[in-house]
Amino acid sequence: LFSDLHEASEGKRRALEMNDLLFSAYLSSAAVASEEIVGRDLTLVDPLEGSDIHFEVISTPALDTRGERIGMVSIFRDVTDLRRANEELARNFGLLQQAESEARRERDRLDLIIEHVGHPIAVCDTNGKFILFNERAERLFKEAEGQTARAARAVSANSVKLTSFISALSSETDAGRQDEIELIEPETGVGLPMEITSAEVTDSNGQVTAVVSILHDLSEIRELERRRVEQQLFESEKLAAVGRMAASIAHEVNNPLEAIKNSLYLLTTKQSVEQNSLFLDVARKETERVSHIIRQMLGFARRSGEVEWINVNQLLEETLILVEKKFRQSRVSVARDFEAALPAVHARADQLRQVFLNLLLNAQQAIEGEGEIRVRTLRYGQALQPTISVRISDSGRGIDEAALARIFEPFFSTRKKGTGLGLWVTQDIIRHHGGRIEVTSAEGQGTTFNVILPVDSPTLTEADAGHAQQ
Repeated sequence: LFSDLHEASEGKRRALEMNDLLFSAYLSSAAVASEEIVGRDLTLVDPLEGSDIHFEVISTPALDTRGERIGMVSIFRDVTDLRRANEELARNFGLLQQAESEARRERDRLDLIIEHVGHPIAVCDTNGKFILFNERAERLFKEAEGQTARAARAVSANSVKLTSFISALSSETDAGRQDEIELIEPETGVGLPMEITSAEVTDSNGQVTAVVSILHDLSEIRELERRRVEQQLFESEKLAAVGRMAASIAHEVNNPLEAIKNSLYLLTTKQSVEQNSLFLDVARKETERVSHIIRQMLGFARRSGEVEWINVNQLLEETLILVEKKFRQSRVSVARDFEAALPAVHARADQLRQVFLNLLLNAQQAIEGEGEIRVRTLRYGQALQPTISVRISDSGRGIDEAALARIFEPFFSTRKKGTGLGLWVTQDIIRHHGGRIEVTSAEGQGTTFNVILPVDSPTLTEADAGHAQQ
């Protein structure tokens, strides 16, 4: 570091001169220091490589026999590697802090995403222990203080099902698995059909560190599918109801047309004036009858789908006209017992007509041979919640207990050619009007259907009514 300058090259001499200057400056500062021993850092130049060399220098005064300072004794300790190690450590520490900060931001971002995802998300370690889940998953899998015994059992059962599902991942060829499992809603105990997707999380060495599971509630999807099927069934029954109504109208119109045809034929046979007048009068009356039926049908069409105040007695009379001929041919009579002061109801006329037509035709088909159908209307319920009752009774063979328990199920019918949809649709229409339908029957004693409707249905919305209409 301080050898003879004449033995060195130009570059080395410059390095040695620099070291001499730096050390001289150090000694000058040490000489004026009050301490007897001075320890300081000193950076010199490596004459061979030209790089910095860091030293820790300890200097103490050199004294003669009289105790006077005659110079300085200095000990050099090379700390270059230590200094570089410290700098590298500081740099790595800075990188570590930066990585930790970035990891914290990523964790916060992940937590934010997990919490705001609308589906339960749970993360388990390789032993099946939960290490992270969002609020929706926490409600299904985490035990909490104050939980009821039922809720605690449900949470425990859910956890077992999830861990069992995850444990099967080890036998899968892929790192993920998708299937359906049935969980339990802890608060209500209701079953929750879930679609679950689980995937393994691996580290940089390819080792599995955790398993992420995302669950999707299938209840809504299945409900939408159920409604879609219901709508298809409603459409099918609607077409069948239209067919029945068309057949009834055809029966009602055919009779007067036959009478008109016969009267016109007789007019061509040159009868007496009195007889011709009689034939013309018959043709006129039958024409008026056809006109009356058509006007009623037009009234039905105009009211279709509209929520309005309905005179139920009048609606029943209009519906009975449609089945009058069919009942007459079957030797079935109709006894009416209508309450004169029956309040109007807020409803959809076309839907109630479909209900009454279904019940009347069912009553007629239940009677073997001659019989009677009794149609009665009356007030029902309290003054604060006024309702009306429409009771349609038949003198038919009745319904046994087993069939009675399933009478409103879709596709269940006591007739060989029945679709099993009529009463199911009837019940749905009444429910959407805020009412209910009851049935009483005994074998050999006939059957009574009791339709109870609120005067002003609070549940009949446009959407509900439209659903029932379909």
